[in-house]
Amino acid sequence: MWLPIDERHLLLGYYVNIFNIDDKNVCRYLDSPKWFEMSDWTTILAKPNWIPMLTPWLVKHAARNVKAYGGSDKAPTSKNKGVDEFLEEVKIHIKLDRRLQFSNSGLEKRKLISVQRHQRCDEVAGISLTIEGCDLGRKYSSWWTRSGLLFAEYKNHWIWVVVSFLGGVVGALLINWLSRGASGE
Repeated sequence: MWLPIDERHLLLGYYVNIFNIDDKNVCRYLDSPKWFEMSDWTTILAKPNWIPMLTPWLVKHAARNVKAYGGSDKAPTSKNKGVDEFLEEVKIHIKLDRRLQFSNSGLEKRKLISVQRHQRCDEVAGISLTIEGCDLGRKYSSWWTRSGLLFAEYKNHWIWVVVSFLGGVVGALLINWLSRGASGE
């Protein structure tokens, strides 16, 4: 299944953060949720998408840095910012928080994750992956399987017709150019 980009990155981030890759006992991680301050996950959505091959690596790196609730040693930063800079940061945070909520609800509707709200703190949620979410997160974590998912999703898509046509044209031109070079000698 090929998910929208925000959901794909969040699922990959949850998989990398929650699961110990070396541990083969997956059931240990499926039963109990891992609690996070959800605003920490907005950094995953803020990663640039300029180079699609590099973005999953950036997402994995950022996801490993997200600490579980109660385990972060974040000190409040107080910088002297102007009102305009502060308002811009608030707008960006609200936008990213909405994207995070929308993506989490999409993953939950697809039954890839389960989200449990904290009883006392609204910003904290417990995230646990389902078996399907774990499997899809594992597939997104590797370039080879991720590209296989992309091809499996779009194998009948019109773009492959265009790509194959262009490949045929380029192949014909290349054969024509090589045959001219061989006959000219």
